[in-house]
Parts: sequence; C-alpha cells; structure tokens
Amino acid sequence: MLGYQPNNKTIYKKALTHKSADKYTNNERLEFLGDAILSLVVSELLFLENTDQEEGFLSKKRATIVARKHLNIVGKKIIPSNKIKHKLNPVTENIFGNTLEAIIGAIYIDRGF
Repeated sequence: MLGYQPNNKTIYKKALTHKSADKYTNNERLEFLGDAILSLVVSELLFLENTDQEEGFLSKKRATIVARKHLNIVGKKIIPSNKIKHKLNPVTENIFGNTLEAIIGAIYIDRGF
C-alpha cells in the first residue's frame, strides 16, 4: 500500500487499528502525531510556494487542505477499507481521515521526514 518495505511493520498495524477494535493499542496517538506533521509539511509548502502571500491567506489555505472533510476524501481514495481494523457499524467517513493521519505519523516514526 505504501510503495516501500517498512522498517517497523508493527507501527503501521497500529496505524490501521481503530479504537473500536482495540481500546489500548490503537491509532489515536499516531493520529495526533500525523496531524501535526501534516500541518507542518503543508505549512512549509505553502510558505515556499506563495512568497507574495500574507499569513491570513496561508492559514486559510492550510486549513482547507488539512480539513477533516478533505482528509476523509483522500483517505478513502488511498486506504482500502478492508485494511482498517475496526468494529464500527456503519463505518464513519472520519475513520479514513483519522487513519490517514495515523499512517503519516507511522511513516514519520518509521522513516522520519
């Protein structure tokens, strides 16, 4: 799914585990980390690509890119639903965005920037 062989497969399994499947070993902490990393990376790209724009523009643009709705769409496109371990019925759209953030966190832990 990632296009490379992970160094630490355990961290990716955790990233794909929703709290409904495992209350103690789940992706919430990785989601927290991934959210921060995504915000940083998007901020840097916007900063470098929009040299003539002020803070307000950059903040609004970043908010649009990292918005839950957008992350849910992206996550749903790239993460097969059968790869996410959960016990939700029905599956909520947010699981895809949250899992995407957790995978970003796992990539950072496994590979760094």
